[in-house]
Amino acid sequence: QVLKHFVMANPKNTEAKNLLAKAYEQLGYTAESSVWRNFYLTGADELRNGVADSKGSGGMMNLDTLLNMPMDDFLKFLSIKLNGMKAENKNMTFNLTFTDSKTNYTIDLNNSVLNFKKGKMASNPDAALTLDRITFYQIALGREDLSKMEAAGKVAISGDKKQFEDFLTLLDQFQPKVNIVTP
Repeated sequence: QVLKHFVMANPKNTEAKNLLAKAYEQLGYTAESSVWRNFYLTGADELRNGVADSKGSGGMMNLDTLLNMPMDDFLKFLSIKLNGMKAENKNMTFNLTFTDSKTNYTIDLNNSVLNFKKGKMASNPDAALTLDRITFYQIALGREDLSKMEAAGKVAISGDKKQFEDFLTLLDQFQPKVNIVTP
């Protein structure tokens, strides 16, 4: 307990961090609960090696997860990623046509809320995109650049491309790896 307070007060003190890491490691080895074991050993690893940077990784979603995620679920996920404060007073509507599944969606941003409708197309959208599902996932997660994908022929955009790019900036990028035992 004393070492934990010492590390929190002075996170640059390598000697205290190493001592606390040894203590956590021993607690992890003796823990009967696998959850507590993982907490302790993760804490020890963080004290010794720090937290790995995951910027540009698109969060915790790997390609297998994306390949198996239905579009409705992904659009719900995007609505969670929408930063309501940034989206305040913004109204945007986009038509999405997915070439691989031959489905259409309208996504609508209004009152800091993102809604979507399957099988419907807005009559006057800000922009319309035609692309495959995985390309859309990669662009929305920030793993791929919209302009590069358009230049590569993976995306066709009509309407105001800048408006869709502005929409992408309203989505928060979650940091899946966070500090557990250090400030």
